[in-house]
Amino acid sequence: MGHDETTDQKDGKGQRNFSLEDLCPFTEDPHEACYCYDMTKRQNISLAMYYCGKNFKECKLYKKILKERNRI
Repeated sequence: MGHDETTDQKDGKGQRNFSLEDLCPFTEDPHEACYCYDMTKRQNISLAMYYCGKNFKECKLYKKILKERNRI
């Protein structure tokens, strides 16, 4: 893998690097129900860190919004 392919690679400090493909596609324009929409709530911060990152395909909100958008 080249240096620009950062998914699951570690930098020199042992930190994982992530690409934009690891983020939920709705983070750029979040639905008002998304965890990343209102980051003033402590619960939303921890949920956004988990679900808006590389675990977004597990998110019930992602699945619901994707289903709604595909109907239109």
